[in-house]
Amino acid sequence: NKLYLDSNQLTFLPAEIWQLLQLQELYLSNNQLTTLPTEIGQLLQLQELYLSNNQLTTLPTQIEQLSQLQELGLNHNQLTILPAEIGQLSKLQRLGLSNNQLASLPLEIEQLSQLQTLDLSSNKLTSLPVEIRQLSQLKELGLNNNQLTSLPTEIGQLPQLQGLGLNNNQLTTVPAEIGQLSKLQRLGLSNNQITILPAEIGQLSKLQRLGLSNNQLASLPLEIEQLSHLQWFGLDHNQLTFLPVEIGQLLHLEVLDLDHNQLTTLPAEIGLLSQLQGLQLKENPLGSIPDEVRRRFCL
Repeated sequence: NKLYLDSNQLTFLPAEIWQLLQLQELYLSNNQLTTLPTEIGQLLQLQELYLSNNQLTTLPTQIEQLSQLQELGLNHNQLTILPAEIGQLSKLQRLGLSNNQLASLPLEIEQLSQLQTLDLSSNKLTSLPVEIRQLSQLKELGLNNNQLTSLPTEIGQLPQLQGLGLNNNQLTTVPAEIGQLSKLQRLGLSNNQITILPAEIGQLSKLQRLGLSNNQLASLPLEIEQLSHLQWFGLDHNQLTFLPVEIGQLLHLEVLDLDHNQLTTLPAEIGLLSQLQGLQLKENPLGSIPDEVRRRFCL
């Protein structure tokens, strides 16, 4: 029930494939396919379809007939648009679309109620449809390397979300509703233009990794003290002039990267961070370092 045709330099698919009506897994990655034949819709039992690293520019509307499909890999193609019919794949759990040319998503994406992983990294998205809130089972959402200037407040309505990648976009703000993502463990916001964080970020009590490198933050909200499970905190290349003493509450913190900021001093409370293994302070105009921090890190 599986057919492996990866890495065969295929430019077209042999017609015999469409006779394999019981096929459940079809592997076609790393070929030179420019189109997917409409006959793909005949493989009604297909559960997994992998087409990454090809040259596809479109998908046939007949893809809607693959009602049993659970995984669809389309990374590294040249897709400029998704057909509305993709919303008919009601059993889809994993959808990989990274490294394409997508500028928008069809509103019908809201029908993918079983989707757990959606990777849209390295596309040309400038916005997200509010319909994304319907993806109630989504655990991983990859949006790195796009052209997003803002996030819809509906982003907060993804109750199962554990990982959210938004690095390398053009965000200037983070909606307060992000605080509703109570299961979020990883949040990447590096390489944006964020000037301020909402206090609600403190509600992300399960957050373990928070990346904010290369933004324009001048301060941190005091509510960061509530991020009691935070292990990795990337704040390099910002405009921080001071750190709140509340940073001493992050007792699980292992790495704190503060390179390339405007810090002139550090709160003594950093010396309380017993799990901290890496404290990075290069390129800051530090005039003095508290004794508690010196002793803790043998500075």
